[in-house]
Amino acid sequence: MKVMLVNSPLFEEKRMTPEYDLPPFGLAYIATQLELVGCDVRLIDSINENYGIQQILEIIHKQNPQFVGLNIFSTNLSIVKKIVEQICICTNIVIGGRVVEHIYDEIFNWDTENNLICINGESELIFPALVMGELKEKFYKNKANRQIYIVDRKSPFFPSDLNKITLNRRYINTNNKEEYLITSRGCMYDCAFCGGAASFNTGGMIRSRTEDNIKKEIVEIIENNKKLNSIRILDDLFLNNREKIRSAINLFNQFPNLNWRAMAHVIPLLKNSDMLKELKDSGCNELFIGIESGSDKIRKFIKKEGT
Repeated sequence: MKVMLVNSPLFEEKRMTPEYDLPPFGLAYIATQLELVGCDVRLIDSINENYGIQQILEIIHKQNPQFVGLNIFSTNLSIVKKIVEQICICTNIVIGGRVVEHIYDEIFNWDTENNLICINGESELIFPALVMGELKEKFYKNKANRQIYIVDRKSPFFPSDLNKITLNRRYINTNNKEEYLITSRGCMYDCAFCGGAASFNTGGMIRSRTEDNIKKEIVEIIENNKKLNSIRILDDLFLNNREKIRSAINLFNQFPNLNWRAMAHVIPLLKNSDMLKELKDSGCNELFIGIESGSDKIRKFIKKEGT
């Protein structure tokens, strides 16, 4: 079974200056699970490759996959719609992303004769079942040849144990000197501007990988990348309390030749500022704190796009 996964473009046409973005981890995890059940998988990172709509369509038509999976964001909804409506081959189109929950009725009305499946939730276990014809779970809603499936903690396809979800890193394009890690999913915080806020995602739950599991992946990365000198943790909860900060320090003290940096929430850093020196000594050279505001004046001051 041939499957093509597309990290959807943010712009309709190729740009003179390529856009930088983080690797499409969600699609890479899906690709790995599809590979494990024997699928022929290709992941197209439109952002990294600087592809526009026409380049994506050319690849889809040339490869002629039985399934095309696209992620979607509120900022590129119209672009994904144009791709879907201009696919000329007979295929099954799967659309996922956090925004799907709020726009699936609109997606159902897109002009395509292809089967259109929306997935609201983490998709690395439900996608292979769908492709292999083993999906016995009933859809949440449907309209002709359109369906939406919900993957929450009640679903048999909910990845409750992240230690069992493997990642083939060949699906991720990173620079040779730094690799990325995700160590948990879900969030305890309820930030007003975040689509992942706890009050908006009651169907999910916080899950964290064990220190041994994270260490194992770091060891594998080091063995496979001789140019590596830095690890970046893409995870707001990696340092979310004193115990986690201590665990991070202990973990990276085992890799004295490795630098690392991480995302962090301001509250636990304020409460545990006495540990910042130890974090630095363990190789941590950056903590990235997200800042949001509903004030146009503040957004302009902190050089934040949008209003």
